[in-house]
Amino acid sequence: MVGCFIRDAALATTFIAAGMVSAHSAEIPKPDKIAQSSCPYYVILGCFVPLYRASQRSSAIGGRVVDTNQVSGFRNGFYCIVDGPHNRKSYAYTLRQSWLGTVYGAYVKKGCEY
Repeated sequence: MVGCFIRDAALATTFIAAGMVSAHSAEIPKPDKIAQSSCPYYVILGCFVPLYRASQRSSAIGGRVVDTNQVSGFRNGFYCIVDGPHNRKSYAYTLRQSWLGTVYGAYVKKGCEY
């Protein structure tokens, strides 16, 4: 099993503990390696470092808060207020236009929540 690729973290841990594979050969794919082509689109309404600021702003304007560490394609370390996910890019851009009256600088970004 040298050079194998084990997708399941629990299974990889079991194989490593049993000495069936080395930790190096049982690489687990990183979340940022998820195929971006199948990911939906989000309208980003603002990002904040402390969660409480994102929650306060979300309460004031709407949207929901996501932890960017849990969304591939987003820069880690922030809490963003989003509208989405949306399957169609064109629809996300239409929504962005409607948000611009409330949120200056709203933009569209693709990402997969996990």
